[in-house]
Amino acid sequence: MAVGQTLVTQALHAAAVKIDDIHDSRPPFGILSSKKRRTDYEQALRAAMEERTALKGRLSKIESLEAWVRLLIRPRLREYVRRASPSFARGKEILGALEQFSGHIRGSLGHVQATARELRTLSRLLSEPTTRAALVRAHADLREAATNLDCMFLQLEIADQRLRRAAAGSIFSEVAAPTVCLSAQAPIVERILNSPQGDARLLAEKAETALRTFIAKGSADLLAQADAARTYVTAIEDEYIDNYWNQLRVFAQAHYVVEADLDEVLMDLIHRRLNERQNEIHARDPFLHAR
Repeated sequence: MAVGQTLVTQALHAAAVKIDDIHDSRPPFGILSSKKRRTDYEQALRAAMEERTALKGRLSKIESLEAWVRLLIRPRLREYVRRASPSFARGKEILGALEQFSGHIRGSLGHVQATARELRTLSRLLSEPTTRAALVRAHADLREAATNLDCMFLQLEIADQRLRRAAAGSIFSEVAAPTVCLSAQAPIVERILNSPQGDARLLAEKAETALRTFIAKGSADLLAQADAARTYVTAIEDEYIDNYWNQLRVFAQAHYVVEADLDEVLMDLIHRRLNERQNEIHARDPFLHAR
């Protein structure tokens, strides 16, 4: 197809030059030229225009088929390159870590909300007369919520370390890992619970504000960072695959391409594309032809 595309492009250029030459030979109007000369000019111009239109249609068909072939081959080429290049294979590991990271961010929001709620409950109890039993229960609930939240943050840290290990020394080494700006909650909670009542209330309010800010903005920022990292990795992969594809084409043209009629090649590819399409339809609805 690459050879055919080159030939058709060259033919299009020649057709454009031919049309310009015909325009330059346009006979004068009126009695200054014969009817035959004007008729010959119009026929020649019409034929040249039709030839150019046909060539444009053929080039469009070639480009469409090449895009289809590329789409068909690209996933298989990607898997092959992953097996052949350990550095490129790191991309899959990084994308998996980013997916894991995003999942943990979404999963942590309920625990963040629960911890913020327990901090608010404690602040309310510290600002009004209450019983020791109510405080003890509030302390226990807050410790449990903070512990559960820290377990989720530990999962985030594990995903982050997995990402950094995979990126180190690879073609993806400059990927920007998401940065969690929220601290572990268990030490903060212990500081609150061991502070005098007035200080404890202020510390609890500050900790609650930080958690609610994370819910409102921080989590979305982290997800955006993960998406940006995913986009970066995918772009590096696509560039690598494009370069490999171009090298493969050059090698194939030099060693495997044989002369063949362009129309035969196009018809063969069109039939393959139609068969592929029919197979896709049948796979989605195997009972379609039995109705």
